[in-house]
Amino acid sequence: CHIRASILVKNGTVDVPLDPEEQAEYRANRELVEDHVAYERMRNDALSGRAYSNLVIEYHLPTNEEPSLMVIGGQHRFHAIQTAQAKGVDEYHGVKVYFDLDTDQRLDVQLISNTNIAVSSASTHSNRS
Repeated sequence: CHIRASILVKNGTVDVPLDPEEQAEYRANRELVEDHVAYERMRNDALSGRAYSNLVIEYHLPTNEEPSLMVIGGQHRFHAIQTAQAKGVDEYHGVKVYFDLDTDQRLDVQLISNTNIAVSSASTHSNRS
């Protein structure tokens, strides 16, 4: 489905355990390196209105303690979208929403997501991912 950045950011988080029962401290998302050239390009693309796709999200019923959209693949894209949305860019972004994943499935979709991203070239924004 496609979700506006404002809704995604308001209801999303990248603080997601891969195995909440056995290893609650082990997170799906690696450390964000904000000064890495690929991330800077991703953020600049988002600021210029690029629509991202293939963010992998597990939906949980909303609670007062945590958001309902758990980003298990695409945390760098999520952060770039978050930065752009804070500056008023509210594009639709493509997400793959999963429900009630077990640990193995969560690992599988994270791995697939991490191999499915393209960074735009410096001269054009025609490569959509």
